[in-house]
Amino acid sequence: MPKGWKEMVKDKERRPQSQSISTELRVKDGDIAKVRFITDRSDIFWGYFHSVPKFTRTGEKYSESVYCLAEDGLDCPYDGVEGDMSITRRKIYFWIYVYYILHKQQKKNGTNWESVEFEEEQMFKETVEAPRILGTGSGMNGYIEDRFDTWFKKYKTFLDRDYLWRRKGSGMKDTLYDLVPEDKSDFDMALVKVELPDLESIIKKISVPKEEEKVSTKKDKSFVESVKDIFEEEDEE
Repeated sequence: MPKGWKEMVKDKERRPQSQSISTELRVKDGDIAKVRFITDRSDIFWGYFHSVPKFTRTGEKYSESVYCLAEDGLDCPYDGVEGDMSITRRKIYFWIYVYYILHKQQKKNGTNWESVEFEEEQMFKETVEAPRILGTGSGMNGYIEDRFDTWFKKYKTFLDRDYLWRRKGSGMKDTLYDLVPEDKSDFDMALVKVELPDLESIIKKISVPKEEEKVSTKKDKSFVESVKDIFEEEDEE
């Protein structure tokens, strides 16, 4: 095991992204993230998740996606409970590269984000330049899945251009996401700088409930499966 603060700093300088590559992209009301997909359609992972209410240290309520262990033949602690927690919804996961996030509000602490103008509105630019995981549900009435399906049918890939990932709304019932493509462009994978871990193992680590340790596996089944059969294979007419 490495020892010493100076050596730790040197290691951080050598591998600046190594501690953050498993982080999920999170955007708030009005935020816009410019991203590049690293995962194409055949390598996307998906599964069914419970929406579990949680609270921050300041008492702010938020929702956390927790994988339904019943999908793997296990006893899930959230199945059969009263209220919305027992309901499962499908989520899809991608590796993406995030260039930056535009925020409506300036950063509260630390170094201020750069003030920029976007669509005739003042925004605050957080430079990311690192890989992240994008996890998304199907959206209201399947809107988000339809957007992904539309762009894949049109371009035959997710990898040939940048996209804007936009959010409007702050609550569980009024939040809408949108995916907007930009013009076709090249991407240098050297920007990623690190070898990406297995997507499935990362998703499992961040979303499987702790109760998993208390149950035994009833059958050998993958935590999530390829998304190939989510979207219908149709050629653009």
